[in-house]
Amino acid sequence: SEEYFEVSEKEKFRLTEDEISDVLGLPKGGHDLELLVTGLASSSSFDGESLKSLWRERYNIISNKDPIPLSAVKYKLIGNGLTDEEFKQIFVLFSMLSFLAPASGSVVDLRLLTVVEDVLRIHQLNWCKYVLEELVIGVREVVRGAKYVWGCIVLLAIVYFHRLKREEAAGGLGHSNRSEVVFPISRKHSNKSGEASSLPNNPVGNVRHIVVNLPVDIRTDEEVHSSSIDDVHELLLLNERDSELFCKRYMDRMNLIKLKMQARSEQSSLKDSSQVSPSAASQET
Repeated sequence: SEEYFEVSEKEKFRLTEDEISDVLGLPKGGHDLELLVTGLASSSSFDGESLKSLWRERYNIISNKDPIPLSAVKYKLIGNGLTDEEFKQIFVLFSMLSFLAPASGSVVDLRLLTVVEDVLRIHQLNWCKYVLEELVIGVREVVRGAKYVWGCIVLLAIVYFHRLKREEAAGGLGHSNRSEVVFPISRKHSNKSGEASSLPNNPVGNVRHIVVNLPVDIRTDEEVHSSSIDDVHELLLLNERDSELFCKRYMDRMNLIKLKMQARSEQSSLKDSSQVSPSAASQET
């Protein structure tokens, strides 16, 4: 599937499942996610309320109306005593709700419980489609007046700025139709001639790097490592750090684009005012 996002009144650009798979490495195709609804949970031996109660018991939540804090899921994930199946369930749940398809940002979306219940089926689901759909819903809610966007905004920024970079390489902004053309981002999706990829050849092989000057309030890899309690905790901290970093980069570039567009508009206005039309010149004569 694909969706179009409106950047301005005159510009839209397309985002596809292929690009999401390319950027995030998620499975595409396969079965749609069957979210938990009232009544019988799909492909599950539990009805919906029983499944919710089971998960609440894991986090010592007594009331059937109280939500499960996402922070509790995080601490259980980095703790001990989980079986392999429990770890996979919680890892997928936390990854979706903290980065890939965040909604409220503070509680667990109980609709996903049936999705992670069958661990063997997780890799057969179309996660790219779900991430895209949640992002579209979040953007639409903002258009309707919501204060916060849910969904993977970082993904949207990466794809959009990648296309801006491709256009600049092609001779300047506007040299390709952003609403139709889809440029592969990773090397594995480039064509044999290399025409579809602007990635430079790397002397160390297939490893690619992005060099970023970290703001003072963003932790380095070494600082993250020193503050973590184990390997899993370190990966979670790195994920949070990267998400915060890309958000900052996104805002910085949006501000830069705004300044450049204002400067371009001012230059165009000055140029127009300094030119005199031939008819006006002849009248003066």
